[in-house]
Amino acid sequence: MKFYEVDPALQEAIAAGDKAVRVKIELAIHGRFETVFEQDIIEANFFGLKEAAGGVSSRGEVLIRNEQLALSNEATPPGSMVRVYFSLGEGLPFFQRFVFYVDDKGVQDIRDAGRRRYVYIGLRDFSAVLRKTDE
Repeated sequence: MKFYEVDPALQEAIAAGDKAVRVKIELAIHGRFETVFEQDIIEANFFGLKEAAGGVSSRGEVLIRNEQLALSNEATPPGSMVRVYFSLGEGLPFFQRFVFYVDDKGVQDIRDAGRRRYVYIGLRDFSAVLRKTDE
């Protein structure tokens, strides 16, 4: 049983495993989804954790250049949706892999010694929200 069809070029890239992985991040900013420019993504880490009660929850953290000051807790408050896509090379389609939510710490503003500004955003999947409603 197939749930979705994989593009043949993407299937070949997956099998070969020799292409750099590209990431696309869409953030809900003032209720609309905006794509973060690829060159503004400094670091992105995603991982899964096995829960003690069973199942797996996904988490992530991203560091994004924020020189235009577009990202803030006012624009993207805790609980805002974040969509993460991957592609395996230039010209190949992106596929959605995660739907996360901004964690309770929200968008954290970081300034380096110069004038550069960044934001750190912790990401949680919906299971974290559901666990809180169980408590």
